[in-house]
Amino acid sequence: MGAPAATGVHWTCEAFNVRDFSFVVNPRFRMTERVQGPTTVRVYTEPVDGAETARLAADALERLGALYGPYPWPDLVLA
Repeated sequence: MGAPAATGVHWTCEAFNVRDFSFVVNPRFRMTERVQGPTTVRVYTEPVDGAETARLAADALERLGALYGPYPWPDLVLA
């Protein structure tokens, strides 16, 4: 699959028979990292506060883990 012929604000891509693939590019992103239990949460934000976003993501990970079971991977990346 190639890049769309036109440029714009966003692209929509489809993929079949793949596992956990995402691709985001932004030179203004800043990475904030936080550890929640055995999981490292990394958030890439622009222009919002990365520390607050990481805190919210870690809290959500903890609550969802209590409801559905532990998150099974060593890291969670959000952009």
